[in-house]
Amino acid sequence: MSRFVFELESVLALRQRQEKDRQRAVAAIQRERVVIEEKISGYQRQIALAKQAMRAQLSSASPAGGVAVSSVRMEAVAVSHMMVLAQRAVLDLAAVHARLEAARTELVRAATARKAVETLRSRRFERWRLEQSRKETAAMDEIGSLLTDRRRREAEGTT
Repeated sequence: MSRFVFELESVLALRQRQEKDRQRAVAAIQRERVVIEEKISGYQRQIALAKQAMRAQLSSASPAGGVAVSSVRMEAVAVSHMMVLAQRAVLDLAAVHARLEAARTELVRAATARKAVETLRSRRFERWRLEQSRKETAAMDEIGSLLTDRRRREAEGTT
């Protein structure tokens, strides 16, 4: 029995590699996104802690002693700095989201291209399988005809 050979097997392998490359690109960008989101969360925690520390300093001020203005000012500067860093991280996150969307689009294109070649391969395999079945049936019919012919000749020779 013959073996199925798909002429475009190398094209299929190329499309599969391209899709894997796109998957790796998407995964790398998603890791980047996670890192930035963790940074933003860290900044938000630090801002909340600094604001809480400022509130504590302002509320613990004695009526006679007043407030340690320098430490409150340092906390305010720290909060302001963290807010700037968080805003930069949010902008970075927006850029990463745009890159992620583009990478996902490329991944969909690569998957579609791979599936197209796989569908072609599947159709050609089915056609090949039907042809093999037809050839096998024809061969069996030929064998049957030869056997019938031989039996008839043997029957004529013995009569």
